[in-house]
Amino acid sequence: MDKKFYIDESGNTGDLVVTEEDADFSSQEYFTLACIGLNDSSLPDLESFIKELKLKYKIQSPELKFSKMKGIFGKKIGFILELLKFIEESCDILIEVVDKKYFLSTTIVNCLINPPYFQPYMNQDTRKSIHLDLSQWVYDHVTKEFLIKFTDISRNPSEEGLRELFDDLLALAKETEDPLSDTICLGVEESIDDFKLIKNGKTQFDRDAYTYFLPLPDVNKRGQLIGVLPYISSFYNLHARLNHLFKRDLSEVSIIHDNQSHFDEILKYYHRSAVENTNETSMTFDNADFIFLNTSSLQFQDDKGSIGLQVADLFAGFLNKSIPHLIHKNETLTDAEDAVLQRVMAGLYYQKAINFVLPNKQNKKLFPIFDRMVSFMLMRSFAGVSVDKADNSLLENVATQSIRKV
Repeated sequence: MDKKFYIDESGNTGDLVVTEEDADFSSQEYFTLACIGLNDSSLPDLESFIKELKLKYKIQSPELKFSKMKGIFGKKIGFILELLKFIEESCDILIEVVDKKYFLSTTIVNCLINPPYFQPYMNQDTRKSIHLDLSQWVYDHVTKEFLIKFTDISRNPSEEGLRELFDDLLALAKETEDPLSDTICLGVEESIDDFKLIKNGKTQFDRDAYTYFLPLPDVNKRGQLIGVLPYISSFYNLHARLNHLFKRDLSEVSIIHDNQSHFDEILKYYHRSAVENTNETSMTFDNADFIFLNTSSLQFQDDKGSIGLQVADLFAGFLNKSIPHLIHKNETLTDAEDAVLQRVMAGLYYQKAINFVLPNKQNKKLFPIFDRMVSFMLMRSFAGVSVDKADNSLLENVATQSIRKV
């Protein structure tokens, strides 16, 4: 049976350019990409259920669009929980959540500090642990000025620019008091040596040496260079997660993506080249398998005519707002609303639906919250309190607090 997966995003889809005027990514520090798997046979029931929910929560918007649904991250948050409970038994939910500065940090590590060339063999767990530690150092210590230079040179790559980045990063590491700073210095110095080996033709590489130590830019429809695009890595990782889910047989999987006016050709390229790019270095990480034997189909549609895309938009937008709320503990929700939020996030976390591309310090704030909620739900279940009963209690608490506020 052909399985369809609907994808939509939230959080400014452009490349990560840092400037003096916009050092916080236009106040959108996170990017989310949500993928919802639905069978055609389930769509009529889903549409009927959503109509009932919209009546229940007095939602006037003709389509499900997070940005247009007033109160959905507040007194109407129960809509999200009830929708999740309806779809989670019959569909697959895959979501990528990316901290944009951290994504830049990991890119800097992959390019300048720990690139994949001439590395000694080590198992995946060790490699991942080292990468996480190095990325956290970059996230904590690299200056705004360096990020501006890195994103500028990524858009306009050159050997001179790369040499400046090496020198600046090495100087910064030498000035930074941190246990990992010496490791950063060593990594940069080894990368410089590797660059010289490639430049002097002592190894078999087929491009200019500097291009191996900078992110390869793509070109959008307007002919503009795009240096660092979290959209692509998130999409590529979702594709690999689908590949893992279907045991490397994507021949009957269809991906329906919301219309993309600027990046659809880039997405199409990475999608169709998945099999071609599979080689002896392709790996499997957790629930993502990058060894593609065949590929899915990919098409773009307008979300106004697709309930699947609308559901994907809703969850992408909801998570994009939930993550900073939970990390920074702002007071936009009541205690009852916050409990529903934690229940939704814990449910997705328990199902391993979310891939968190976040600094480890943020993960250490989030995961205990989800673990506590999962443990609480399991304890209540063992005590004979059904999940539905517990969830209804959460929803009633929200309704009660809303009445009191009025």
